[in-house]
Amino acid sequence: MKRKVLFRFAAIIAVIAGTLLLSTSCSNPAGGGGDPPPAPYIITGSGTSFTATRGGTAIPNASGVTIANLMTAIRAHAAGADITIQFGSGGSDVLDIGQASIAFNNTGGEWGSTVTLTGNITGNSGSGFTVWVASGTPLSLISTANIEKTGGNWEVLNFSGSGTLTINGGTILRTHAGNNTAYAVSVGINSNLIMTGGTIQSTSGAVAIYTESSQPEVMNFSGGTVQADTGPAISSTGALNTGVIRVSGTAIIRSQNTAASGTISLAMGGASTTPRLIMTGGQVINDADDPNARAIHNNSAAGTMQLPAGHAGIEGKVFERGTEITTD
Repeated sequence: MKRKVLFRFAAIIAVIAGTLLLSTSCSNPAGGGGDPPPAPYIITGSGTSFTATRGGTAIPNASGVTIANLMTAIRAHAAGADITIQFGSGGSDVLDIGQASIAFNNTGGEWGSTVTLTGNITGNSGSGFTVWVASGTPLSLISTANIEKTGGNWEVLNFSGSGTLTINGGTILRTHAGNNTAYAVSVGINSNLIMTGGTIQSTSGAVAIYTESSQPEVMNFSGGTVQADTGPAISSTGALNTGVIRVSGTAIIRSQNTAASGTISLAMGGASTTPRLIMTGGQVINDADDPNARAIHNNSAAGTMQLPAGHAGIEGKVFERGTEITTD
């Protein structure tokens, strides 16, 4: 009798184990990692006629419409979820939005907390941005996309929301002449930037990255390249700038700026004596053909700097409030 009971018990356990194994195999045939990520929204088109698809199917109200209407349709379809948006059909295909902007705002609906950008996009808006997160929008962007602006004024990417802009790859490129108070990337008062890879580059004397952020951690560069030609690579000169910029790892910050502003320009910041720049690795370079070329110019009211011993990784002069800081 006891043997029969034990056999029956063992059979039941085997059935349960088999059911669990089958259930696991069916729900996750790849053998681990949970559910696959949702398909990206893919934007294609040109002129004033653009379409967004997901999983090969056009989403509602997003076929043959303007970029503004298309972004509204994507926001409605996403219904507050975190999503990925791909510019172009894939590979080397480039989405040309002309005078339009890829704009993220919560007017008439809400985006999720994070949007990831991939693919390739170019624009030439005279008075707008290629990609724009509107002021106060609580949205973070993660980008590995190639984003370019070839004409007009204003930035390639204007991030004025209340989240974090993370650049993990791709190139953000401002190539046009014109308003040099516009930048490749601008970071707003309630925003911060993290860069682990990729390139942010400006030409024609424009600043590569400008920030007016009042956040404690303004920008953190652990990889990638920030490049300007005859303008500063980084300008942290807003009236409320008191937070820190960190440079570490393999990050390269470079310019050929011969003006006093140098490659990294720090200013304003009120009476705060907290560090404005902490450099523990990476490189800050001014390789202009000028013996007085400055790598760093800290002209903030009272903010300090923490630099590597012997100014390791720094090529060019370092100035603090009008005085050259040497390693002697």
